[in-house]
Amino acid sequence: LLIGDSITEGWHGTSRGHEIARAKGVAGLFAKHFDGAGTDAKYEGIAIGISGDTSPNLLWRLQNGELPDTLNPQVIWLLIGTNDFGNTWCSPELVLIGILRVVEELRVLKPEATIVVNGLLPRTFHRKGFVMRGRPSLLGRKPSLPSLWRDIVAVNDELRQYSASRDKVEYFETDVFFVNKNAPREELQINNQLMPDRLHPSAEGYDLWGEQIVATLDRLIGNR
Repeated sequence: LLIGDSITEGWHGTSRGHEIARAKGVAGLFAKHFDGAGTDAKYEGIAIGISGDTSPNLLWRLQNGELPDTLNPQVIWLLIGTNDFGNTWCSPELVLIGILRVVEELRVLKPEATIVVNGLLPRTFHRKGFVMRGRPSLLGRKPSLPSLWRDIVAVNDELRQYSASRDKVEYFETDVFFVNKNAPREELQINNQLMPDRLHPSAEGYDLWGEQIVATLDRLIGNR
């Protein structure tokens, strides 16, 4: 079970239930990786995401019937929190609290499942994709926007430490979306082919990320 916001909903090729150009072909990739019932995929998966959701939105969903008793996945793959930064402008401390509250709710609702906490994906407002650079004001018509990367890294570090100290909680992080993952922090740049809007993966980006998810599932449940 994959659960989260627009990035998770994007596995369906939709945003708020409507097909969108930036996610064209992604639904087929989801079938390739996670439709074990009808393809050569190893695993059978469900993606439950709503575009624009923050951690409190997802918590409400969980507390109001999102996971029925009859749905018992072996693994729950959680990616939430980027909208807490980019939509509601929360501090990293509040973003972390929100994500961890969701994790704890999942652990109560589905104690037999392994929870994989996907670290927040890179994002930037900089038009060339540099994560340590913000967006300057455009002729006074659009406000300047900051870099969020330091805060994202800080939250991900805390999520990693939390996951290491809890049973049946795993942390996952991907660097697949960078042009050069080994570049100095100031030069880290999102690959435009893999994340054209510098927030949501392209079909190619979803495919690479999906391969990494499958490899992690192989480690977690491949021999069960």
